[in-house]
Amino acid sequence: MGRVQNDGVIVTLGNLESRGDHEVSVPARIYIGNVSGGGTTYVVEKVNGVWQVTGTTGGMWVS
Repeated sequence: MGRVQNDGVIVTLGNLESRGDHEVSVPARIYIGNVSGGGTTYVVEKVNGVWQVTGTTGGMWVS
C-alpha cells in the first residue's frame, strides 16, 4: 500500500469475480489519511455497452 500525501486517500480494488456474462463483483477499500477507512463489494454490470456500478453485495465496514 502507498502512502497518503496532502490529506489524500488510497482506493484499492480487489480481484474481479464473474457473476455472469455481463456482471462482476469487485471488492474495494478506501483509506482516508489517518482519519478513517472502509470497504464493500460492488456489483458492476454492462448496461448498453458501458460498465456501471449497480449495487453492492455482502457486508460493508468502516473504521
